[in-house]
Amino acid sequence: MKTTIIKPNPMLAASITKAASQQTYYTIRFLADRELVADAYRAYAYFRWVDDALDAELTEVETP
Repeated sequence: MKTTIIKPNPMLAASITKAASQQTYYTIRFLADRELVADAYRAYAYFRWVDDALDAELTEVETP
């Protein structure tokens, strides 16, 4: 089996953050230490994805 390594796109997490919450995007951009900005965007994007997945799952369970 061949393993494919996907290189992370640094702009993807920032664009997900900005689309979901401009306030969070600009708070991270201007207040986080420069070396932590990309990590903060990735963390926000990951937890946004988790929250959306859980919300979708709950909606499916609640729908008769």
